[in-house]
Formats: sequence, C-alpha cells, structure tokens
Amino acid sequence: MASKAANQYGRQAADLSEHSQIAQIVRQDTVPWWLKRNLRSLYLTLAFGVLMSEITSGIDSSMLTGLQAVTQWNDYFDQPSGAILGLMTAAYSMGSFLSLPLINIIMDG
Repeated sequence: MASKAANQYGRQAADLSEHSQIAQIVRQDTVPWWLKRNLRSLYLTLAFGVLMSEITSGIDSSMLTGLQAVTQWNDYFDQPSGAILGLMTAAYSMGSFLSLPLINIIMDG
C-alpha cells in the first residue's frame, strides 16, 4: 500500500515538474553556470563546505592512526594487526559510504 502511494506520488511529482514554470525557465536558460556570478559564488561556498568536511574526516583518521602507536590502545584492543587493524582504521570512512543510500530516505521524511 505504501509503495503504491509513493509510486503514485512520484508520478504526480514528475508530471508537475515537467510543466512547472521553473522547468520552462531552466529549458530557456542557455547561459552556462560558470558565466553567472551568483552560481559561481554558490558553488564556491558549497565546495568550501565539502572540503571542510573532508578536512575534519582527515583529522579524525590521523588521530586514529596516531593512537595505534600508544601502548595502552594496543593493549585495550588486544594488539590488532593486519586486516583487523585496517578494518578499524577504515571503519570511520566506511560509515559515511554505508549511510549514502539511507540519507535520501531520511531527508525525504
């Protein structure tokens, strides 16, 4: 029942988007985005936000890598090595990738 309603909603949304004024304006606009000052500013701002996210992710990964040299950390995790150590280091980034399919569903409510 829910998937039927979602499918019907999707069709209605697609029909509306085809005939909307925004769709018509987009079709008529022939100027590339890089020639528009406002879009260049928007994309530069968005790129900065994306890069800051990657920078903080890099700091967390570096911190985890640095902790591997601490004796207490190795003792606590029972001297991890090989694939287990690689998995522990990559787990932070894997969480980001594994969440990608769910973000769409969560954000749409």
